[in-house]
Amino acid sequence: MRRRRPIRIVLLCQVLKVFRSSYYAWCEGEAARRARQTADDALAHEITVVHVRLYADTAGDPLAKCSSAAGW
Repeated sequence: MRRRRPIRIVLLCQVLKVFRSSYYAWCEGEAARRARQTADDALAHEITVVHVRLYADTAGDPLAKCSSAAGW
């Protein structure tokens, strides 16, 4: 099997019309993007849990609990 030569970063950046420094900054940011995605996933899970609990406690009407607490 013939091995392919790796694409040179210089050529890749020229073709895509981006600076090499931007490419390297993007590569370095991978860990930060992964951490942000993990935090977003955790927040989405918390929102889902609250939503499910609110609907379960109010028999499908999430505003019932809020309005009764507010005296509406």
